[in-house]
Amino acid sequence: MRELPDEYARKKDDLPPRTLVWLCDAEGEWQGIVYPSGEFQELQDCRVSSPIAEPRAYAGPCKSGWVQANRLQLVAG
Repeated sequence: MRELPDEYARKKDDLPPRTLVWLCDAEGEWQGIVYPSGEFQELQDCRVSSPIAEPRAYAGPCKSGWVQANRLQLVAG
């Protein structure tokens, strides 16, 4: 997971396989994600399930960053 949507950007975190994330932004082949920051935090704690009027940087309690979209598997339901 990167700080910016670029393969040379600073690496922020390693996400374990099957980590559930929110998809919040997209730029080229990159997807902006938000995800829980620890074992005591749930996906719904991230406060991103409601629409906002204008795009802005994420400032909630969870972690955020960018991953290559082809590394994600979409899950619905």
